[in-house]
Amino acid sequence: MAGAATVRAQVNEVIVHPKARKPQVATPKKPPADAPRFEQEARINISQGLIRQVAWLSDNSFITLVMRPDGAQVLRYDYDSLRREKFLSADFINKYLSGAAQADSLTWTISPGRKYIFFNWTVDDGHRRWKLLDISDPPNFKLRNFAAPEGMQIDRALFSPDDHYVAFFHDSNIQGSPVSILILDLQGGKELWRIGSAELGFIKDAWWDGAVYDAPKFEVTAMVHNGDFLKRAGLATLSLTDKKLDFSDNVDGVVTGASGLWGQVLALQNTENTQSPYFMVVNKPSGRDTLPLTSVPDSIQPLSASGLLLLNNLDRKNNVGELWLIDTNARTKYLVDGDVAGYALSGGGRLIVRGEQSNELRIYDFINPKAAPTGTNAAADRGLGSAPGGQRDPDAWVPH
Repeated sequence: MAGAATVRAQVNEVIVHPKARKPQVATPKKPPADAPRFEQEARINISQGLIRQVAWLSDNSFITLVMRPDGAQVLRYDYDSLRREKFLSADFINKYLSGAAQADSLTWTISPGRKYIFFNWTVDDGHRRWKLLDISDPPNFKLRNFAAPEGMQIDRALFSPDDHYVAFFHDSNIQGSPVSILILDLQGGKELWRIGSAELGFIKDAWWDGAVYDAPKFEVTAMVHNGDFLKRAGLATLSLTDKKLDFSDNVDGVVTGASGLWGQVLALQNTENTQSPYFMVVNKPSGRDTLPLTSVPDSIQPLSASGLLLLNNLDRKNNVGELWLIDTNARTKYLVDGDVAGYALSGGGRLIVRGEQSNELRIYDFINPKAAPTGTNAAADRGLGSAPGGQRDPDAWVPH
């Protein structure tokens, strides 16, 4: 990495905005009283612009990327008071990031430890641009510069759960890059590994896998291996410690996956002439479960409590995203929210959903009556692992 430039964000325009609390669940079919569930605690209508992204900074603070006529800006909200301030002003974004002309294509990926934001946008000729911003010491932000291989057009990033590493992926729809994956050591401030496009290319999905601190690795599905186009995506495991790539023909048909504190979840394509086109395999200490799926999940996010996970998919009939809480132990699922453009989970278990058909945010609290209270850690009492700032942040274990 070439270095870091320190810039100071403009922080002003503090406004108090009322919050309407309307506790309810998002489906008429309510979970039993003793079942784990998310309950809606707040609905927040945003009038300052069009919401494009949302993320938690802590249990009591979240940020939104908002589009306005004068460009994009990032607003920070205090959850309890909804006191609002500028986290990144439009002037900051215009000067250091996309500029006003391309602001409508600006997207982000927040690292699990909330230390970094990877910004990505598209310019008029269709090429991609990006910036990696260190937000660990607000309002003093640092642009972390790195040299991408010539021709590489980065379209997404996958951070390791401890924010130690980040993998950048080339946009497979754009030709001309000899590299498909670029991996950086963020703690060491250096490039770690490059994966050639011929060796492993046309990456479809990627997720962090397994032990983080002693054997960091992630998995990808890819349509190109050793220069050959495959009829079905292969499965590769990339181990960072020894820079080893293991490839398989993926005979089981894995399409995506996720790892949690308690095990692994994989979504697989089913064989022909079966009732469900896809199915999910859940490996956990108590054994292995298989559950049917009607479509490929957009994301899978294991919670800390064993066997519980959030699954985001597309309701193709209504063309809107849905978010489900699945209890693989009881083999039950409940609709958390049926209008999902995006979501984020805090370290203490608060869920925030960005509406698809409405310019609003909905905040849910996780309730787990089955969790044995300890009286010392509120997040653990709710079955969600360590409180914010702890090493075992539950939403740090899968890509966002």
